Amino acid sequence: MVQDIKLRNNVLKSDLPLSMVDTENYILDSVDWGVIEASHQEYKYINQYGVTIVGHTLGTRDVEIKGWVIASTDAEMTEMKKQLNRFFNLFHLITLYYSSYALDFYCQKTIRYGTEEKENNNVICHWVVDGIAPNPFFKKVVDNVYEPSKVVGMFHFPFHKKKEENVVFGRIINTTTFMVYNTGHVPTGFRVTFHARGGSVANPTIMHVGKQKFIKINKTLQPGETIVVDTNRGERSVTGIINGVRTNQFVSKDIESTWIMLDVGRNVMHYDADSGIDLLDVTLELNDMYEEVQECY
Repeated sequence: MVQDIKLRNNVLKSDLPLSMVDTENYILDSVDWGVIEASHQEYKYINQYGVTIVGHTLGTRDVEIKGWVIASTDAEMTEMKKQLNRFFNLFHLITLYYSSYALDFYCQKTIRYGTEEKENNNVICHWVVDGIAPNPFFKKVVDNVYEPSKVVGMFHFPFHKKKEENVVFGRIINTTTFMVYNTGHVPTGFRVTFHARGGSVANPTIMHVGKQKFIKINKTLQPGETIVVDTNRGERSVTGIINGVRTNQFVSKDIESTWIMLDVGRNVMHYDADSGIDLLDVTLELNDMYEEVQECY
């Protein structure tokens, strides 16, 4: 049974912690984030036993959250209800945080309060919120980050230099082929960041070695320039950043590039550039997606 969650209204930037044991005024009664329903496309031919599955589609996820308001006075109860009414806005995206996972949903109905005096008075009030998660998968709260090319600091304090000793302040690590692990339940997209460090970099590329699919940026990055490619469904984009200014660089994406998805398990990735690869910093970020995540509590 789930005992603790936190809700965040992403428009208001406000949080609502709910617990069965640790919160005082807003108490969690129960949370039910439903299930994902699958639809399997099939066909059959003469004399076939059973059917052949040729495709799959997944539906949304229904969310139901029940809670209590605990107050001391009429005025306090009124104010707490006002805060709930404002928080559960039908047009605002809300994120449900549970353990190390997160699920986004929208309210399907306005908040529903108890109709009998025993569950709606000046001391306690029961409420229910119904929601729908367009993306039915849970994601990790913290992204997995891979940095195959980065500068590692070597300087430590306190510093003691021996006579005629060379001092190394930093070391550049370049691992052009690296392993990425998708620990989730389904294939997922990722964000890759190309950054020109201290010099020009021509036409950076990232490749999925197993699939022999790649994303190439037909552009020479100037010193300090960054290109971010997002392959996640619904967020696919190519963004340029230079001197803090963000621009749409979709036109720089090579016509033969594909929006690579990372398979469940191990994925071998490789990055390259036509020139300036030693000056190229690469960062890959992914957020694994899970069908179900409920733990003991």
